[in-house]
Amino acid sequence: KSEGTLDVGKSDQVTVTFLPQESKAYQGEIVLSYDGLDAFIPVFGESHNDNNVYLSKSFLHLDDAYITLHTQQHVKIINKSAVPVEFQWRAFTSTKEEQEKKQRLCSELQQEEAEQRMLIEETYNEGSDLESLDSDDSYDNDELAKKNERKQAKAIANLARRYNNIRKAVEDDLMLFQDDIFILEPVSGKIWPNTEITITITFKPQGPLHYSCTAFCNITCSEERLPLQMIGEGIGPKAKLNIEEMDIGDVFVGKRKEIDVTLENKGEIEAQFNLLPFETPFGSKFSFDCDHGILGVKERQPIKISFCSDILGEFSETFKWELQGSPELLSLTIKGHVVAPTFHFDEDIINFGAVSYSFKNTKEVKLTNTSEVPFNYSIRVPGDGKLLQKEFDITPSKGTLRELSSERIKIDFISESVRKYDMVMVVDIDGVGQDMLAIPIKGECFVPTVKIVPNEYLKYGDIF
Repeated sequence: KSEGTLDVGKSDQVTVTFLPQESKAYQGEIVLSYDGLDAFIPVFGESHNDNNVYLSKSFLHLDDAYITLHTQQHVKIINKSAVPVEFQWRAFTSTKEEQEKKQRLCSELQQEEAEQRMLIEETYNEGSDLESLDSDDSYDNDELAKKNERKQAKAIANLARRYNNIRKAVEDDLMLFQDDIFILEPVSGKIWPNTEITITITFKPQGPLHYSCTAFCNITCSEERLPLQMIGEGIGPKAKLNIEEMDIGDVFVGKRKEIDVTLENKGEIEAQFNLLPFETPFGSKFSFDCDHGILGVKERQPIKISFCSDILGEFSETFKWELQGSPELLSLTIKGHVVAPTFHFDEDIINFGAVSYSFKNTKEVKLTNTSEVPFNYSIRVPGDGKLLQKEFDITPSKGTLRELSSERIKIDFISESVRKYDMVMVVDIDGVGQDMLAIPIKGECFVPTVKIVPNEYLKYGDIF
């Protein structure tokens, strides 16, 4: 106690508590006031750090943990001293840093309060102008102004009270260690002489990242706080495709090709997957029967991929899946070559040989589709009929040829000019290209030589 009444011949005991904050020598005075007199009592004390209180570890590498799960390890605070000590896990290395943090927070609060107060004053000043215009005759301007001032003063008082409570909470805050990733339990307590206490550290990562944090143990018998550095690695979902690269070889244009792959969850948590968009010319020819979903632990998801292209050429397309909560992408590369249908004639040349002028000559060839897809075709003779009338008549000149089938093509040739013919008959495939196949046409047109004998006159002789 710090005051009281002492009877004659009596004594009383006063307890002086020495609670140093730094390791150094202290001195001061106690002033005892009685009956108008003062007595000065010198007080001395010296503080030392007690190295008999320490952590079993100052560095802790926690086991990697999947997001949404956690791992735990333990560290001990050991008290080998002869006195009980109290401990608290703090976020800062020293009291000085804590005070600096509190000062910054209070400064920010003061600025916020000033801005809020300015806003209140502006709001009530504007409201006063509107009320003076809309009020009835029962109030004069002075009464309205006083009424507005009372409202403004009440709002400012409420604001000041609210920010005073916040500032008091900041000043009273012990700045204990708080973290969403590394959780220490217990965060404070008392350790008796020659005993120890076990601290449980829980690592709960929120993403697939590397985490590092330091907590500081404040011991009542030590000026310096004991640091505990903690690190850990967060693990995101893990999934794998059974195939990462595939060459599907030659694929006929218009032919549907199906590919089966399997996506498997290799981790210990659910894996939410999503196929990223693909916009390339060949990429748009692929379709997936499952482009998103959630895989349970150890679960597999079969994915059927269909490919059907109407354009020719080689391709190499890489498709990527993202896993929610993981920075890594799964990829599947599909290579191949889209080729035109294969077909041929059963002859290497259409040779009409020598033909007579304006006489009809006919040849036949067989067109065979050796591919596994049907196609629509058109057959023509380039240049035929540009100057004169058409000389070649093809039957059929267009049609559909089913897969692995044949068709007889008849070519009627009526020459309208005396000359040699060195032309070609070409096949166009609808939607694929022109002049996909060509066969030469040979021939020569002659006019027959007619000779009259005798060629001068006819002698009939004597006629009765």
